Amino acid sequence: MGRPFGFAQDGGVVLARRADTGDLVWARRLYTTTPDPHMEGDKQDVSIKSPTLTADGAHLAIVNERGQRFEMGLDGCGVRALP
Repeated sequence: MGRPFGFAQDGGVVLARRADTGDLVWARRLYTTTPDPHMEGDKQDVSIKSPTLTADGAHLAIVNERGQRFEMGLDGCGVRALP
């Protein structure tokens, strides 16, 4: 859920939290969704479907419910769309 963290959308947001305290480390938006004012808001959210750690252990490979693929460094930087 991105809105509680200042984003204009809920889907497509990744949060990193400390394992020991649960404190928020960072929040990053992977992709932007364009709202349609004539459609109910929650029907427009595009959620992350499958985040997995890459073989090198340094990135998250992410697929959303539209089948779009992204890769992001575990530090929250370096987001890129994949073909």
